[in-house]
Amino acid sequence: MDQEPRSRPMPGQPGAWLWPGVDREHSPVLAIGGRHGLDDWRRVVIAPRSAGYKLSEPSWFVAADRTIRVLLRDDGGSRRLFIVDSRDGGRTWAAPQPTNMPDAQSKFVALDLGDGLVALVSSPTRDQTKRKLLAVCVSADGRVFDRVLKLRHDEQAKPRLPGMHKAAGFQYPNAIVADGRLWVVYSVNKEDIELSAVPVQALHAGR
Repeated sequence: MDQEPRSRPMPGQPGAWLWPGVDREHSPVLAIGGRHGLDDWRRVVIAPRSAGYKLSEPSWFVAADRTIRVLLRDDGGSRRLFIVDSRDGGRTWAAPQPTNMPDAQSKFVALDLGDGLVALVSSPTRDQTKRKLLAVCVSADGRVFDRVLKLRHDEQAKPRLPGMHKAAGFQYPNAIVADGRLWVVYSVNKEDIELSAVPVQALHAGR
């Protein structure tokens, strides 16, 4: 199952692409290749469930030092994101490590904005706010995320109707940059789809 709507070119291997997802065992995997045809793909399991990891929903970006960085949701209850790095263009990958980035154990998306700037759209909270906060966390180098812009926050958010696995709040974000804005689409209470936009210039402020 893929986790992002498209593969993207990968630095360090000209013509190669990287596509994150999870396999049938729910382990996060990366498909790397596509240079020479549909059969030119290498499958990399970066945190196998058989090794005791409970990581999922990978999203990736390239840091200012050209490190390829994959962030992962932890379903083990730590309420923080994990990270897996490659410093050689995706040929080898380090073991998963916990970060100090809080997370409501929810879907997120990370993307490069250019010039080393990285945006992380997530629910950066460990408390009872859970998914009732949706924010953009900004990093100037892909290592330290030191600015947070609130997109949506509603402590009273709740579904209108009951349903299986329905949860309150702003969930399953995805994002693109177009016309000078960061466009973020997300589910509200798993019932509605809404869209927010932030000028990219506002994300660069304070650099």
